[in-house]
Amino acid sequence: MNRREPVVDAMAWDGSPPALLADVRDGWGDPEINVSKVIRTGIGVLDTITFGLMPAITPELKRVRGGDFWAISALEGHRKSTLLANMALHASRNTLGAWVGIESAEPNMSPGRYRDVLLAMLSTYYLIVDWHVSQGLPPEKAAEIRNWTLGPEEVTKLSSLPVGGLSADFLSFGRRTALQLKAIEWAKNTFAQLKLRVYGSMSEYGAAAHLKALEQRWQRDIYERNEWIKFVDHLQTIDVGRPGAHDYDRMQLICDFCQSMIQQHGICIVILSQIGQTAERLRAQGIMDEASARGGNRVAELADVSLRLTYDNPHWLSVRITKSRRSGKVAVQLPLEPGSGLIVGPGSVIVSKRLKKGASVNDRENSDELNNGV
Repeated sequence: MNRREPVVDAMAWDGSPPALLADVRDGWGDPEINVSKVIRTGIGVLDTITFGLMPAITPELKRVRGGDFWAISALEGHRKSTLLANMALHASRNTLGAWVGIESAEPNMSPGRYRDVLLAMLSTYYLIVDWHVSQGLPPEKAAEIRNWTLGPEEVTKLSSLPVGGLSADFLSFGRRTALQLKAIEWAKNTFAQLKLRVYGSMSEYGAAAHLKALEQRWQRDIYERNEWIKFVDHLQTIDVGRPGAHDYDRMQLICDFCQSMIQQHGICIVILSQIGQTAERLRAQGIMDEASARGGNRVAELADVSLRLTYDNPHWLSVRITKSRRSGKVAVQLPLEPGSGLIVGPGSVIVSKRLKKGASVNDRENSDELNNGV
């Protein structure tokens, strides 16, 4: 979506090919520079299809693309927060100096819970590397990977553990082996270096935000804390200042707020919204009330990238990309370590019909439904 402001006065603009071509240099920018400023999600197939997260962290980039808006939706329990955590984990390792902020209004995902989820993912990652060393990975290569000196694409090429990883609840209730203690300690040290902040609705982290108060705080976060990427979990609970408003009217207002922040400041916003069971049933029956249609259409209209998640196999997260910068609608599947939620591979594209539930990894690798070339 082109969010740049008009380069000349509307009355003086003739719209001819020469006039349009005169704007090419500023309009496109330098492709090499543009690509170098993209912040990767760390999930190979998503980065290939969408290019990655695109905050306009310089004035030149703001003229080219003006910011970025992602919308991720799913039914309850289909691991929206899991995908968010994986994306935030990799994005917060960027070398551009941009910080990541997670705004969690999800009742079950407090800042402390997000901390535990991210620490469980990092600990599991350490255990995966250690297992690969036991299978012949050179120790020097393992040290390089553990130090995260490789790019995020390399990090996610490792296969999963033959046994389960650490879950967030394990950190509170699980008895540790010596190896698990080492993994957790490494995770804590690595976590401390991330360019990441997590905000929530609990009193010690700030009250649930009204849109106006949220706008003021986000402006501070952008220009004083250098937070150029905002993940917003559980969009529907944000206070829009209209008691009794329909959920989809609320979504319209929140999407308009996000769009305004993107236009003004060039940030990247990734929103998570929950699809209700009733709305899903009406959608399947071809029935959609007017308010639902308004809210859904507003999200589709404004988003640069739209993802819809399905989680019906413990080891695979299915993602339907309904809108992206590089292609039409496409479905991908991401390999998941179910205990921690860590995405452990670059993922693959489903070319034709949906893969049957319960298919094994070998079934997937041998299936002509998949195309790993993207």
